[in-house]
Amino acid sequence: MVYRMGVHGIGISCEHKQCVVKYFNTLWMQCHTKQNRLSYLQILSQPALDALRRFLGLGAGLGLAKKRPTKAAPEGYCSIGAILTSVECEREAPYEVLLNPDCHCTADGIDIIYLEQNRYLTCTVRFTKVVVREAADATKRIAVAQVRKAPESGVYLNVWFHYNGSLLETLEINNEEVTCSYADETSQNIILPLNVVAELVAQFGSN
Repeated sequence: MVYRMGVHGIGISCEHKQCVVKYFNTLWMQCHTKQNRLSYLQILSQPALDALRRFLGLGAGLGLAKKRPTKAAPEGYCSIGAILTSVECEREAPYEVLLNPDCHCTADGIDIIYLEQNRYLTCTVRFTKVVVREAADATKRIAVAQVRKAPESGVYLNVWFHYNGSLLETLEINNEEVTCSYADETSQNIILPLNVVAELVAQFGSN
């Protein structure tokens, strides 16, 4: 991974001494020390994040706070008011980190840590929560995005309404048809006419 990242990521290795003390019921104590070798790869700049996305995928460092994409539903939908989790890296890594890679960093970024003794890999992501107020808030952060304008009827993605005594939510709007799901997820999705959903949404909002 460090080879793929090139000069963009900040990679360091260090050794930590660890002291282990064992106490036994026979009042006998045993103490020994060992060396732990840690390898760090820090992603703190936009070129480093771009290189990581070329290696791991375009979605690295991006996501929805709710209704994250799954294998069954690989597409994620967000609407105005939704929250995106986005790693907002600067053009260059912080100057203090370049001087001393061991210093504590609070800027947005991704820290990948590998412990050689037990081959344990961890990843820490520091991100910013972004409220989607307009389409550009999502499209400039998501590699592949499709903007669907809300129709004048007032129906938009993830809006709630009542239908035959059940609470439904809109999943997809396709011309004059709307795909809806039940809130309790006990029934299959249904397709309703757009004008019917628009009337139900208006009724639900006025109650």
